[in-house]
Amino acid sequence: MSSRVAWLFVLLVLLTGCAAPASTPQPTLQVWRVQRTPSLGWMDETINLCIKEQPQAGIFLDEVSTAEIDPQQADLTLTWGTVAEGDMPVFQLGSDSLALITHPAIPIQSLSGSQLMNITSGSWTTWDEADIPLSGEITWWVLPPEDETRLLLEKALDSDLQANPFAWLAPDPAAVLQSVADDPLAIGAVPSRWVNASVKSIAVEGISMDTLTLPILAVTRQQPDSGLTAFLGCLQKNIGQ
Repeated sequence: MSSRVAWLFVLLVLLTGCAAPASTPQPTLQVWRVQRTPSLGWMDETINLCIKEQPQAGIFLDEVSTAEIDPQQADLTLTWGTVAEGDMPVFQLGSDSLALITHPAIPIQSLSGSQLMNITSGSWTTWDEADIPLSGEITWWVLPPEDETRLLLEKALDSDLQANPFAWLAPDPAAVLQSVADDPLAIGAVPSRWVNASVKSIAVEGISMDTLTLPILAVTRQQPDSGLTAFLGCLQKNIGQ
């Protein structure tokens, strides 16, 4: 072997030894589009908690009204009792009940179904008409016609809440909660998981809790893969039945 060939052989060996090792492909980040109705806004904290347990996944979270929500437009759709049309996978994560809330200063612990009907219909406009020792007009807060809370209450009372010209309209449960907390004459209805110490939850006599309870549902466009299945399991564990 000539010296020139020998040096070339040595150079190739050195270059081979100094070559950088092949890089390991990084796993692809999954991004799921998740949409939920306003009734489930209280779930955001749990959603954030569960996505942190999926290091290779991220989410784009969108709030969509019940009237406009379309499970075909998202990887995961969360609703309160609204079942999507079509043959898509549906999973129950838990359940929630409607809560009737008042300002803490209002001296009542419950209303009968007939009393609530008179308030929601606008037949009673002052608290003394309801035999409540309180002077002032009733401030009744309602949600948009397509909202799940409003639809549930209308079904329970067999009444159209649109018929009350004295009602105040709120865009979502968070607004109802804040408005009732700020007004000592206010009353409204929200999903019970929204309720906190700023308001008082009162019983509705004569209407069973089963009538006021709906499942919390997760709808996927297709059968979920292992990552999305784990995410759904986390939501179910933290929300509970």
